[in-house]
Amino acid sequence: MATIKAFIRTSTKAKDFVNIRFRLTDGRTVQLFHKSDIKVNPNDFDAKNETIKAKIIFDAKARIDFNKAITSRKDLISNLYLNATDKSILTSDWLEDAIDKVLHPEKYQSGFAPQTFFTFIEDFIQRAPTRSIGNSGRFASENTIKDYSYSFGTLKDFAKFKNVDSFDFSDIDYKFYTDYVEFLQTEKVLSSNTIGSKIKHVKLWLNEAIKLDLTSNMKYKSFVKIQEDSDNIALSESELKAIYELDFSNDKSNAAVNYRLLVGDGKVRSYKLETLGFVRDGFLLECWTGCRWSDLPKITKANIKNEFLSIEQKKTGTEVVIPLLDIPMAILQKYDFTPPAPISKDKNNELIKIVCRLAGITAIEEKKMTKGGVKQVYTLERCERCTSHTGRRTMATMFYKQGFDTVSLMAITGHKTITSFLKYIKVTPQEHAEKLLKHFNEMKNKLK
Repeated sequence: MATIKAFIRTSTKAKDFVNIRFRLTDGRTVQLFHKSDIKVNPNDFDAKNETIKAKIIFDAKARIDFNKAITSRKDLISNLYLNATDKSILTSDWLEDAIDKVLHPEKYQSGFAPQTFFTFIEDFIQRAPTRSIGNSGRFASENTIKDYSYSFGTLKDFAKFKNVDSFDFSDIDYKFYTDYVEFLQTEKVLSSNTIGSKIKHVKLWLNEAIKLDLTSNMKYKSFVKIQEDSDNIALSESELKAIYELDFSNDKSNAAVNYRLLVGDGKVRSYKLETLGFVRDGFLLECWTGCRWSDLPKITKANIKNEFLSIEQKKTGTEVVIPLLDIPMAILQKYDFTPPAPISKDKNNELIKIVCRLAGITAIEEKKMTKGGVKQVYTLERCERCTSHTGRRTMATMFYKQGFDTVSLMAITGHKTITSFLKYIKVTPQEHAEKLLKHFNEMKNKLK
């Protein structure tokens, strides 16, 4: 009787992620191997049970998807083998071809036409929910897939602008790049960083197509991912204190079920006090822990021990350990260590602005951004610049200013490089100069 086992090569454990391999054995005469596209971090793989280890912090959906993928591939291998007429002549190459025909039937259809760049992107997005991101072994998130779709939509708009139905791989050259960037700047009037994101996706798709031998066009290597430092903000400790002290309880005589407030766009809206309180508390957790909005639902009693939160970041898969200081600990205790489920990200960002307005964070500021190829300056209230991600920048900036060791701080935020970390630090040139002067004076005093 044939048996099928999923395994990884132990010699490759030095890598972050490796391919799952399968071995079909039938007595002493048949032994077939298959190297799948399913990837896993060796430290997460339970070789005995051929699943993700039970006693590690791991995204629940990703765990289920991975385990299902293993079972599904084993079922496929089993069915192919059982339906083969002459099992004595089967080889591993036969198995690889048979699996490919099932997973990619379009390649074997009569009259199959080579893919264009657009048909490849369509297929890429369709398969994205079960496609590993780079070498991470993690499947693309819902937001990542949305970004793919938005970028593809912009490419289709560009094709219409050029009066063509689509682009072939051979069309993607440096002239395509310069024309596309000009289109994004002048027709779409997008910011530099948004344009950079769309160029990044073009390069990603071409790189994947080369791996699949669909094209040998390497001209995209000269494409530059346009970007500029984001003119974002971080909040101060006094501002965090003002947010923390907001009272959203319903026991006050002047508190109605809804709170009516004139917001920045001039419209009057109604908000439930309870919802504003949930949003405020979630935002403060981000500000004091450095967690992303997407990581808040992963906080439970199970991953809090001795005033430390251990969590695997949803975006990167990085496991971080975060000390729970007084304010985040008080908030988590308020919810029995399980924060309320967050609302949609867009709605959450809208209400964060409302919360910050209520806290008096209304100073008039300038925001600089290159849009449509032109440097523009916008004047708006400080609360209007606040979003969920302001919390993560606030945490990094606050402790950096206090002189906390940068390497240790990066271990808490989960940043891999000093370059990416420093993009989060919102310190003015004046503050840098004051920090150096303070350090110099401390050195002088020690030498006296």
